[in-house]
Amino acid sequence: MYDERFFRSTRGQILQLLRKRRLCTVDDLSESLGLSANAIRQQLAVLERDGLIGQEPLRRGRYKPCFAYSLTGAGDDLFPKQYDLLLRGLLREMAEEDGHEKIATLFDRAAMRMSERHNHTFEGKPLGQRVTLLAGVLNELGTLLEHEEQAGTFVLRGYNCPYGCIPREYPQICSADVQMMARLLAARVEKVNCLQQGEGYCSFIVTPADE
Repeated sequence: MYDERFFRSTRGQILQLLRKRRLCTVDDLSESLGLSANAIRQQLAVLERDGLIGQEPLRRGRYKPCFAYSLTGAGDDLFPKQYDLLLRGLLREMAEEDGHEKIATLFDRAAMRMSERHNHTFEGKPLGQRVTLLAGVLNELGTLLEHEEQAGTFVLRGYNCPYGCIPREYPQICSADVQMMARLLAARVEKVNCLQQGEGYCSFIVTPADE
């Protein structure tokens, strides 16, 4: 998330220079920011500790190699991205051209592919273990999912929606997610609460399919 105050700080300015130039040495940064090399190294140490930058050897001419710094994926993620704006625009055009049924079909296909990609990991495992595996898959997407067993059923609660505000306009993505969960769990999944409706979390009740 873009933090304007952070990007006015020395560390923020270093990240901006690395974003523009891709690779910078300590001397490059020192000259650009008007700070001593030692001051730059102190800031670089913090950024590297936080996983926002990395270093690699750089050879310039006949001189012995020095180290240059570049952004990591985490560092790049601090800069503004407009993926949600682009996706909303594409979905809006699709809805006007082909209707919301087409959007539902596409989300269902995407959910099917995701379940197929992970299905080999879930096959042959009891429901409780499948729920744990599903929590891991969804948490990799950023859902902040917790789960617990209650009298043979499972309750899942997700405290973050990785799709941002997209489901407010296109709830089909939520329906597709429920189908994907049901396929991987080989169980019935019912959505009870929804973050997009102003509730504190999304929650799901998982019931064994044979009940």
